[in-house]
Amino acid sequence: MMNSSVSAWKGPALLLSACIIWGCQFPVSKAVLTVIDPMELVFLRLVIGVLCLLIIGLFCHVSWKIERQHWPLLLLMSLSGYVISIWAQFYGTALTTSQISAIIMSTIPIGMVILSRLILKEHITRRKGLAVCTATAGVIIIIGIGDIEPSQQFGGLLLLLAVITVALMMVLVKKVPSRYSMLTITMYCMLISDIILAPFESGGIPSAILAMMSDWHLLAGVLFIGIFATGLAYYFWNKGLTYMSASTGGMYLFVQPITGTLLGWMLLGETIGLTFLIGTAMILGSGLIVAKAS
Repeated sequence: MMNSSVSAWKGPALLLSACIIWGCQFPVSKAVLTVIDPMELVFLRLVIGVLCLLIIGLFCHVSWKIERQHWPLLLLMSLSGYVISIWAQFYGTALTTSQISAIIMSTIPIGMVILSRLILKEHITRRKGLAVCTATAGVIIIIGIGDIEPSQQFGGLLLLLAVITVALMMVLVKKVPSRYSMLTITMYCMLISDIILAPFESGGIPSAILAMMSDWHLLAGVLFIGIFATGLAYYFWNKGLTYMSASTGGMYLFVQPITGTLLGWMLLGETIGLTFLIGTAMILGSGLIVAKAS
């Protein structure tokens, strides 16, 4: 009875923790990106994330073995879910606001519905189809007809690219054999991504590290993004899903935009306009429809 009651709250607690951390990431990354280049932040985030997951994996005694035929899948997941997605997310956040970033990234479950149909041939119900249309309209309202500058609109398009690529990675995860630990898969994907990104850094990392060493606020922000928003949050998410179905767990993703919007308003002084509220309501409502219909 005790084990059952522990499992009942442990899954929701882990998923909620992950989504709150991811929501906090938007205003933190917005502040960090005023000093550190997005590409450098992506690289540092993944390096710190790899070290964090490696320590957790060693502590939990997970198996690090991956069979040769599955490495191409990990490479594709790395390119889509980490290299392209995180780069697009950081550049999009730098050009827009933490609120817009959080809301647009909340459409990931919608992207998963579309890509699951295209890749996994899963059936799209009427409710899911309606949700996709509603969420798309909400995004258009925010980045298309809202009172935002052209640069912010371009940032919104980059965030949509991030949504598509990370949703692709989450769909591809379904092709990973269940005998592998998701912590192992996530760590290897981050490591592969850092190897891919290393040639493009062009010596910018030393200056970024120097800036971090001279400003403890900046150092704290990068460590938060790397340790909490990358390493621990992904671990919490993957571990939390072992206690419940993915469709039920997906409902917790919509805590992210609420957290990101509130923190952007409180900490960065970002305003909340009418078109933003309308688009937000449409996206969150459609997301809940998808989660309940899954």
